[in-house]
Amino acid sequence: MVLQADNAGNQGMLYTNTANQPGTMEQYLTADVWHLVTPPVTGAVIGTYTDVYLKEWDEPSGAWTYLVVPETMPMNVTEGYAAWTDSGLLGPTTVSYRGNFNVATDYAIPLDYTAASSGVGSNLVGNPYPMHVEFNTNWPNTNISGYAMVYDNGVYRGWHLTLGSFNGKVDAMIPPTQGFWITSLGTGANITIPATERVYGSQPFYKDEIVVDNMLRMKLSGNGYEDESIILFREDCSSGFDGFYDLDKWENTAAAPQFYNLTTMGSLSVNAVSNKVLNPTYNETVSFPMGLEVGANGSYTFEAGGLENFQTGVQVYLVDNMTDMIQSLNKKQDYTFVASTDDPVNRFTIVFHTGINSPITDGEAGVQVFGYEKAVNIFSDGFELKGSEIIIYDILGQIIYKGQAESSTHEVINLDVKEGYYFVQILNADLKKTEKVLLR
Repeated sequence: MVLQADNAGNQGMLYTNTANQPGTMEQYLTADVWHLVTPPVTGAVIGTYTDVYLKEWDEPSGAWTYLVVPETMPMNVTEGYAAWTDSGLLGPTTVSYRGNFNVATDYAIPLDYTAASSGVGSNLVGNPYPMHVEFNTNWPNTNISGYAMVYDNGVYRGWHLTLGSFNGKVDAMIPPTQGFWITSLGTGANITIPATERVYGSQPFYKDEIVVDNMLRMKLSGNGYEDESIILFREDCSSGFDGFYDLDKWENTAAAPQFYNLTTMGSLSVNAVSNKVLNPTYNETVSFPMGLEVGANGSYTFEAGGLENFQTGVQVYLVDNMTDMIQSLNKKQDYTFVASTDDPVNRFTIVFHTGINSPITDGEAGVQVFGYEKAVNIFSDGFELKGSEIIIYDILGQIIYKGQAESSTHEVINLDVKEGYYFVQILNADLKKTEKVLLR
């Protein structure tokens, strides 16, 4: 029996409960990009990838090892590998796994966690079956992140057990011969791939979109690639690292944009925080600095999604710190701009404001004030800010700054002050506004 693959990405599959059934499963590899692979048969050897670069990941050392000789070296069932076929050698090619198809049993996988490793918790595993398997909450697991991550043509995409899609992965299916990453959160972590979650190719793969409240999706596209970053508000999350929901930044290929949350815990693709700031009584602004790196100079587009699933009154703004642009994402969800490889990483900031005194409402010009580190940021939306008098008081009412706005849309006032709350007053012929900000 031969399960064939073609250059369109189609692949034969087998639904079997028969043990020791011999056969061949093909896998098509495009050239000049890494593929995460795994054997769907017992007895596979690295010689399956003759003239193809093949390497193995080791979590304790945080390092890759190329596998070359002997060609009879076994490939382990449920272990993931990385394969690359070079256009200067084989070019696009089809490899053939030969052996007995892996049986329809559950596969328990112990996961490594080495605190001193540069790749701490990153485990490369694989789908053992000659057919798709659905990643879902029926997989028994202990102490793992909620994400399964795949590498798709230079870009990392994923599926979360409860949040659903990350960065464009359209379903929870893991194809046959596909390797994928699971992150352990501590020692003793494990996961089991259950045979009950196998899915045959004729069954529908695509799921209804999972609707998640209070989750802002941000897609950054350009140069033929895309990357996604997410800000998620949940009652059971905190300002610290929430292992099940937070997702460390996975680096895409160098040509692709990298878009991520800049946090005290490092760079995060998904930043899950407490939802208390969405309470109308909180009535403060909360800012999220965003990191952006592009692989080539050119035009890029930011797109926001999920705003319809926030409670009424939540105002969200995109701030371009290079151009002093502020845009209400409630009114317009996309923003196209020019970026270069030497732009500052912290080009963008996302600002949330909630409360009965929300500074901007639909159809009304307004002013937004928030603190970021030790700087006061003042933004205007349809209002001429330049020339306005700005007075900043400490908690005792002492004036610590007085001056006039020099920008029409975005004024930044850097202060050398202690951490604490300060009051910012903006005055002109048409406006008298006072906002409380926190400076750290």
